[in-house]
Amino acid sequence: QQQQQPIEGEGQQQEEEGKPKGGCARARGYYPIPDSVKATYLPRNRAVFDNPSVNGRTTSRTNRVNNRRLLVGMDMQKKSMADSDILKFNQLKNRKKQLRFAKSPIHDWGLFAEERIDANDMVIEYVGEVIRQQVAEEREKTYERCGIGSSYLFRVDDDTVIDATKKGSIARFINHCCSPNCSAKIITVDKQKKIVIYANRDIEPGEEITYDYKFPIEADKIPCLCGSSSSTIIQMDHPYNQILLFGFSFDPELLGFGASLANAYQRKVDVVNRGFSGYNTEWCLPILRQLLPTVEKQKRTPAKVILTTIFLGANDSALPFALQHVPLDKFKANLNTMISMIKSPESPTYNPELRLVLITPPPLNEVQWKKRCDDQGGPLNRTWEYSRDYAQAVRDVAKERGIVVADLWTKLMDFGTDHLHEYLLDGLHLNANGNKVTYELLIQTIEQHFSDIHPDNLDMELPGFRDLPRENFDDLLQFRLLKQ
Repeated sequence: QQQQQPIEGEGQQQEEEGKPKGGCARARGYYPIPDSVKATYLPRNRAVFDNPSVNGRTTSRTNRVNNRRLLVGMDMQKKSMADSDILKFNQLKNRKKQLRFAKSPIHDWGLFAEERIDANDMVIEYVGEVIRQQVAEEREKTYERCGIGSSYLFRVDDDTVIDATKKGSIARFINHCCSPNCSAKIITVDKQKKIVIYANRDIEPGEEITYDYKFPIEADKIPCLCGSSSSTIIQMDHPYNQILLFGFSFDPELLGFGASLANAYQRKVDVVNRGFSGYNTEWCLPILRQLLPTVEKQKRTPAKVILTTIFLGANDSALPFALQHVPLDKFKANLNTMISMIKSPESPTYNPELRLVLITPPPLNEVQWKKRCDDQGGPLNRTWEYSRDYAQAVRDVAKERGIVVADLWTKLMDFGTDHLHEYLLDGLHLNANGNKVTYELLIQTIEQHFSDIHPDNLDMELPGFRDLPRENFDDLLQFRLLKQ
């Protein structure tokens, strides 16, 4: 069959238009069509990718354009949702904050941060059983009759309450504070209302999570124990600097060394006893994190903690089978952590002006302690040798970190083993004589290493009554710290 010849000039015109020369259309294969040619037959003002494809198929170019449009749309949607509650809530479900519950100085159990939480971040969702208001009222009465001291009822709206008393998450352990670091907010996700706890400010690791319960009706029934400067109990800044006695509890009836120290510093410095009977260093670590003021709080508060004593080890030195036992290496590590809370510049509670004293545990009188164990029907759970090793550990840590140590163990042993019963109530705890020795040792340590805060070298915050004039005395009765 004779092949059809192209008309003269046609090949040249096709080449100029981007088409191959000659041949039938089926033999030419695929070739690009210039925009100038497409413009002659495509409708005007219509995007190319909107043109319906032949036989319902789309070209690769159409797919690329559509994908680009989809990506642009997704980016715009992400930008518009960046600050939305729903996006944050989804992020919270995918990556939960590291939290734990432990004993709280505010009330019973509390919730503590295990990582840094930035301001405005979602901390945790308050989870529980969704019930009606009428059911919540009946349950509250039932819980009171059953002796359940704490109920966890959180109102969502006028008709809905979340009950986390028996079904819920660890968010129910969040305690009240008059100056909270978090707040509760109700958001709607998939047409369901949810209670989410937000961070009001940056929260450091070890800090307790708190929010304001907003219970003004029960202000007289439930006193505030948060210790905040805006607490409902005390509505003022503290007018005295403070000395913090941490770790060792004492009986005021036995003339505890803390009471003697408070008497020596009366009207000059407040002595705050934070002793926890039976506690070891493991349990005391999260407590100390809360007691020490943060760097930001130190800047805002005129009163300072000028001295802290850490008096631990008597319970850690219990024998390995006892509940209170902490291995020697772990005990030393815990002491180092407590020191770093105060002395490390990276610590949120760093305080270079705070003076720190470690007090060694007293020696154990096994004769007395065995009698107590026998009376309680248990085995001997402490020995003199263990108390010696843990006292030495305190000395070693103090020497390594350059911290002042008050060596109570050596002080009591200087009286002789046969005389330990004269200073120990039951072989472990100090009696009146032991507390007197501890007080004298602590005052001697302060005089030797921190003479500037020895009670004899401090003035009273307010003058004695004999120094007051009969008139024009208002200025003399202003606390110096509150003037700052």
